[in-house]
Amino acid sequence: MKPTFKISKSNLSPAIKKLENDNNIEIIMVTYDPKLQTDKGYGSDKSVPTVTYKTNSNKIKTVSILIKWLHNPNNSEANHYQYLESIDAPIPALYYHLKKNKREMLLLEYLKCHPEPKIDKKFAALTAHFNSLKISAEHKKLIGHRDFNKELVGSKDVLSQVWSDALNNKLGANLKKFCTSDNEILNTIKAYIDHCIIRIAKMKKGLIHTDLYPENTGKRFKTNQLLIFDLEYIAYGPILFDIARWVGAPNSNEKRVKAIWEGYTNKLSEERHINISYNDFKRDCSILWAAGILIMLWFSLGRSLDGKVYGVKNIDEGKRHYQEKLLRNLKLLYRAAKNCKK
Repeated sequence: MKPTFKISKSNLSPAIKKLENDNNIEIIMVTYDPKLQTDKGYGSDKSVPTVTYKTNSNKIKTVSILIKWLHNPNNSEANHYQYLESIDAPIPALYYHLKKNKREMLLLEYLKCHPEPKIDKKFAALTAHFNSLKISAEHKKLIGHRDFNKELVGSKDVLSQVWSDALNNKLGANLKKFCTSDNEILNTIKAYIDHCIIRIAKMKKGLIHTDLYPENTGKRFKTNQLLIFDLEYIAYGPILFDIARWVGAPNSNEKRVKAIWEGYTNKLSEERHINISYNDFKRDCSILWAAGILIMLWFSLGRSLDGKVYGVKNIDEGKRHYQEKLLRNLKLLYRAAKNCKK
């Protein structure tokens, strides 16, 4: 795969100097191994140059660096890396950052990615470690509180739009069939939203990643330490939000949920002396899973209508993919809402 962009030696030089703690390095060559390159993402372009350089002691070394170039000029991520690195967060090193075409560019430690990323106790413990970090009042103000109340109230309008579009034959036959199968489905889910708002307001708060997938983790080459990256949307909110995505759905496997609970809560107890019972973990994760689906409903609806799906070239295929996903999530939301009534 070809790199999505290339970077000059002059922009790479400060990163190598910080890496080596040596101001006298000389970059000899910059190459782009096709095997290391990644596709263009939703929020940034990424490129991985491999730099061969000579140190002050005349040693020849080679290192690969991840370059992340944000799409939105208003977004910033470097200050999160700088602060979290200062409190020993499990994140890769930020070597250097700059502005190019008014967009932030980060030069980061390149990690060894999982060949087959999975949700397991190690991932759960890493998530708990991240969520347990104590952040200063100043940085808490910088990242902001995630306003779940506002977002969930707004999701009611999106739900109404889903029903309207489904009934007007814009979302396929299966979604129309579901939305017309029972007049109480929409009202039941909306009532469940009110329940979620009340419950979330009472939950323990802390640092959350908000977009934590196994694909957003990798291992440090020297130590094999598992680390988290892509910190663009970190926030202050319910600490179980990141893990709830993987264990909160009504159809989650009980054995798997218990294993994740053990991995997560053991680490949380170790780091912050916070203990969460299995029943409380399961209940709150169910609420936060639903919240995650609801606050991203606008995105699912948009892709169901326009078919613009990352990695999918065929528009009709993109529409089908998201319409099926939207239907699955609506069925699970309805199931969660009915379970809550019991």
